[in-house]
Amino acid sequence: MKKSKKNNGRYYEETIHRIYNWLAPKSDVRINDKIFGKDTGIERQIDVSVRDKIAGHEILMIIQVKDHVIPADVKIVGEFSSVIKDVGAQKGILICKSGFTKAAITQAKNLKIDLLSAHEVISDNIIVNHKFPTVLESIDVDFEFRIDIKEIGKGEDDKVKLSEEMLRTFLALPLITKNLEKKTLLKQFFQQWDVNKGCTDKEKYSFSFEGGVLEYDQKRYELSDFELSFTLKRIFGLRFIPLFEFKLLKNYITGNDETVLTASPLLKGETWEKIENPNLLEFNTPSAHLELFNFGLNIFPRLHIWKTLKMSEKRNFNLKLISK
Repeated sequence: MKKSKKNNGRYYEETIHRIYNWLAPKSDVRINDKIFGKDTGIERQIDVSVRDKIAGHEILMIIQVKDHVIPADVKIVGEFSSVIKDVGAQKGILICKSGFTKAAITQAKNLKIDLLSAHEVISDNIIVNHKFPTVLESIDVDFEFRIDIKEIGKGEDDKVKLSEEMLRTFLALPLITKNLEKKTLLKQFFQQWDVNKGCTDKEKYSFSFEGGVLEYDQKRYELSDFELSFTLKRIFGLRFIPLFEFKLLKNYITGNDETVLTASPLLKGETWEKIENPNLLEFNTPSAHLELFNFGLNIFPRLHIWKTLKMSEKRNFNLKLISK
């Protein structure tokens, strides 16, 4: 029997490729890449690769995609580990639709390989192929910051001067707190943003962040006393967008789940109808609210879905929006 498109391994690879194209819009994301192996001396096939340059250094992340009906085992993890080493990748991610065995998860933790799976999401309150009325809230964040940062292993007097460019990179990197929790600075920002109900009451806000240790460019840094002060400029727009593909990304190392929503098309040359006050809108179908946080060169999206008719009665599904 011929496999349907959605059960085809190539379709699964293409889906992962689209996801990482959105997650890293400024990076070079390739599908079915060929990279020369330094140890084997042969060309290695890579399902998805992500290339970027940080502080003048070339960074390579490789992703192997398995559309298997059974969980991936230690053999697959071990083989992927050898490919990571062979091509000189700084990071490896293994994605299997059916998950991973317990031994494979333990092995991957020791090898510092991330394990993910992507599944279809079926929900009775989301209509696939329906055109959702979508409010775009473009938020320019004009910020200044204060932070103490030092490179671990250096002397106490060797403080690092953190540029705005480095801070934008640090926002999305995992931070290990004193309580051994893994959270990004961006996640802390969004948590305080939600507590302050979208920061609409004052002209200027100031957020304090929990410090910790993060890795960047093969170095480890300790961050403390981080405070971000900022003002906001908002622009609103309205469009009706077809939302047709839902995926659930499960991280087997951290245990976190994240829903990914595919939309087509979104921001590429499309026109949004400018609106002044989105809170006055009412829709007779579920609607969406897309927040785009612009921190200079970096844009971070958050998508909310409203199950009810009025925008004031929102339910946040914590979705990421992926451009098809």
